[in-house]
Amino acid sequence: MGKMKLQYLWVEKYRNIENTGFNFSSEFKFSYNKYTRKLIYDNNEDYVENFFGENIDVTSIIGINGSGKTSILELIMQVLNGRSVNTNYILVFYNRETKKFEVYHTGIINNKNEFNAINIKISNSEFNYWENFKRDYFAIYYTEVFSLKNSNPFIDKKERDLSPVNMLYKYEDKNSHGSIILSYRNEVIQNQLEFLAKDKTIIQNIKINFNKDCFIQFKAYEDVIKKIQKHYEDIRKDAFEYRDIGYQGDPRRETYQNHYNKCMELEDNYDINSIFENFLPITNVTGKQAFIERITHAVFCSLILELEKLSPFLFYGGSGFDIDILDVIALMGDVLKETDRSTFSRVDKIIKFVERLKNKNLSGFSVPDNDFGLWNFHDFDNYIDFLQYFEKVTSEIPDEWNISKPFVLLINKDSDLSALKFHSFYSRINKYLDFLSFSYGLSSGEMAFLNLFSKTNKLLNLIKCRRDVKGVILMLDEADMLLHPEWQRNYINHLVNFLKESYNDIYIHLLIATHSPIILSDIPKQNIIYLSYENDITTTVDPNTEHRETFGANIFTLFNDAFFLPQGAIGKFAEDKMKELLIDIKNNNDEKNTTKIKQRIELIGDDFIKKQFIDLYEEKFSLLKSNSKDMKIKELKDENEKLRKELEQLRGTING
Repeated sequence: MGKMKLQYLWVEKYRNIENTGFNFSSEFKFSYNKYTRKLIYDNNEDYVENFFGENIDVTSIIGINGSGKTSILELIMQVLNGRSVNTNYILVFYNRETKKFEVYHTGIINNKNEFNAINIKISNSEFNYWENFKRDYFAIYYTEVFSLKNSNPFIDKKERDLSPVNMLYKYEDKNSHGSIILSYRNEVIQNQLEFLAKDKTIIQNIKINFNKDCFIQFKAYEDVIKKIQKHYEDIRKDAFEYRDIGYQGDPRRETYQNHYNKCMELEDNYDINSIFENFLPITNVTGKQAFIERITHAVFCSLILELEKLSPFLFYGGSGFDIDILDVIALMGDVLKETDRSTFSRVDKIIKFVERLKNKNLSGFSVPDNDFGLWNFHDFDNYIDFLQYFEKVTSEIPDEWNISKPFVLLINKDSDLSALKFHSFYSRINKYLDFLSFSYGLSSGEMAFLNLFSKTNKLLNLIKCRRDVKGVILMLDEADMLLHPEWQRNYINHLVNFLKESYNDIYIHLLIATHSPIILSDIPKQNIIYLSYENDITTTVDPNTEHRETFGANIFTLFNDAFFLPQGAIGKFAEDKMKELLIDIKNNNDEKNTTKIKQRIELIGDDFIKKQFIDLYEEKFSLLKSNSKDMKIKELKDENEKLRKELEQLRGTING
């Protein structure tokens, strides 16, 4: 089992972090004084040994957006996996076997005698030892946030950064053929299938209902055969129109004349329309045969698209280039002649095409050390391998199969016909055309867990094979953000159970950056780093003694901690609306508006707040009603007095 535990990090200046130390241990509390250059520590009397398990430690970092959570994780990644860091820092580890601390720093501690401990290894000058330590101590970064800021060009060991952006950059660095997006997607799906194919007991112990079936669905795609036909017609038209352009020896003229000669040769030897109509036709068949038609057609289209990427002048090239679309049409014609018998299947046609393409005697055009020429295209056999495995799969599909529905393969790695093997073959041919989707019937919460477990599982399996693993720090940056509250409630439990069951011989330190008080209810306060953002400029660490106990705390109590909701426990929009309502009640003197105001009060969900508004409402409008009655009485009295006077005047006029 790994033996090194990260205890402390001090940073002089990194982004918004300045002269700040972070304690990752609940057993010891460290502090560093920049001016005296002394590093000291105290024991934590409340430390509970092996609280999360013998091989598991958990530290959580919480703070508002911009407080530095991600910066801390990125700095650790850069220090442990990179070449250099442009700041002074101190890293303290505890060796669980020797019971000694090991301190790595940039020469800012006077000497080990000033450190309030014994048997300290100060190795700023022991470069080789530090490099060997970094090689055997694994810092892994995981997030589902797609942020260009997360990509660090100084990270040597890019495979340890599991962020989406870094995984995409990884394929760009490989300079490999194929779409970067599809390469990333293929790796994600393959990781998922490998994880789901793990020992069933381990999956069950995680207590997530992962399905053992994979649903494979056919998708729409570009019809490349129609594209070939369109380009042939354009090339033929231009060749006939411009073959005599320019002067003798003009490269343009040679190109058009070469195309003209090839078109003439094609039309002499083949029925061109028949090639496009009969090579891999899409007919009106239904059931399994329709599925076979579509898949084989898509495979051929994928092959041509890959050929186009590797031979950029495939559709527009002239003489001197490795291959063009006219050569492809000739190969299709040769295959059609050879397989013009009912005994040859659509799969046979594509295999014959691939074999002829492999054996084609290409021109001598080449560029030294260029991976994009056809002469370096070694992936033809992948198409044959996929088609042969596909034939095995189709033997299990009912004849009445509906192509609009997915077909199901077991994920079991021991099965000869498994989704794991099928995707392994498929991922080698879908470099530019993705015509199949893979799903597992999981909810979004289950998929979030699956992505976390499958990506880390892949890397941890590789680490497990190493001889001398000093430890693993697994940094999860807001990996819970896509989870429903119920899934957040189970987050720590699922994660710890998974790591215990799968990697009990590796020491793993979980470092979790989160905004979720739900997750904090599973973590003792002494295992939490509270970050503040002083004057919106500098990151500071709040003493955890200033905050409530978190472990086992009621989630609603944690929400009311001033750290989470310093401005109150309701949404800002609702707060502003209630302020408006309060003003309307106080300023309203029109009894006609009482119904609308009462409707707005009824929308309030908090019983206590609603009661305050109801009391204010009743007090205001009962007074309004009382005033209204008095005014009505006065109006009637005035009217009566007016009528009395008018009556007296009328009588006086009559008597007079």
